[in-house]
Amino acid sequence: MKKNGQTLIELIIALGVGIIILSSIVAVVLLSLHSAQFAKSQNLATQYAQEGMEVVRTIKNRSWTEFSALTAVDYCLAKNETSLSTKPVGGSCPTIDIIFTREVKVEWIGANCTAQRVCVTTTVFWLDSKGRHESKLFSYFARTSSL
Repeated sequence: MKKNGQTLIELIIALGVGIIILSSIVAVVLLSLHSAQFAKSQNLATQYAQEGMEVVRTIKNRSWTEFSALTAVDYCLAKNETSLSTKPVGGSCPTIDIIFTREVKVEWIGANCTAQRVCVTTTVFWLDSKGRHESKLFSYFARTSSL
């Protein structure tokens, strides 16, 4: 025969175990949701970085003169734009889809800009509850002779 005190202790232990199990399930679900959102943001940021690199490649292919006029400063590239705009000193670039910011950096390798290689870096930044993240792509461009 069980005593009333033992039944109450068993009930409290069962409730405690149930709460721990439910809390664990909720924590795993929340972590999974955050990971899925981060993966989605990372994928979009990489896509925007690739689009930025394609804009630079288009400028280079269209006109080497226009391309060689790009100096070693930071540029902004808004969504659906086909040209670079100089990043304001101490400022930031316009946002893309509310959370992303895309920047392009052009670095000439060598002294003579019209005949040397160029390193282009496209970086897309975003913020979430875990902090600041970025997706960065590098590419080297060189002047190609036309036939």
